[in-house]
Amino acid sequence: MLNNLTVSSGVWNKAFESNEHTYHIEVDHDFSSVEMNATTNAGGTTIEYDGESSKKVKIKDKPKTAISVIVSKDEERRTYVLVFEKDMDVEMDEEETVDDVITKEVGVGATQMSTAGKSEGDTYNNTGGQIDRKQPVGTGSFFGNIKDFFTSLIK
Repeated sequence: MLNNLTVSSGVWNKAFESNEHTYHIEVDHDFSSVEMNATTNAGGTTIEYDGESSKKVKIKDKPKTAISVIVSKDEERRTYVLVFEKDMDVEMDEEETVDDVITKEVGVGATQMSTAGKSEGDTYNNTGGQIDRKQPVGTGSFFGNIKDFFTSLIK
């Protein structure tokens, strides 16, 4: 339906093609809005930029912001998604992967098994909550805190 789709700033991951519906666009970390322009030869076509008719769209202060461009005429409708990616400093918790969390869960399980049968004094050894003088797995970690929360519900 679209002949062309442009934005005022950013580097596209691929050239626009009418039959491609998802694009990633790299922008500077201080980027806050973009002007979009979609063109079509079909008369009577409605174009919405992130649900609005305004071509100027705000970009969130997050590493990724998805903006939809909806093109409709009569019963036909197409949605194009532009994912704006900012080069931002991400806190460690956001960089953790599922594998990191699984590894921590396995480590917690092994620690719990190795301390089974010990009295509280033996397990903690008065080291401020440290098990066998090691820092508890997941301490200070977002995913570790979530795991601890759900574990406390089961106990």
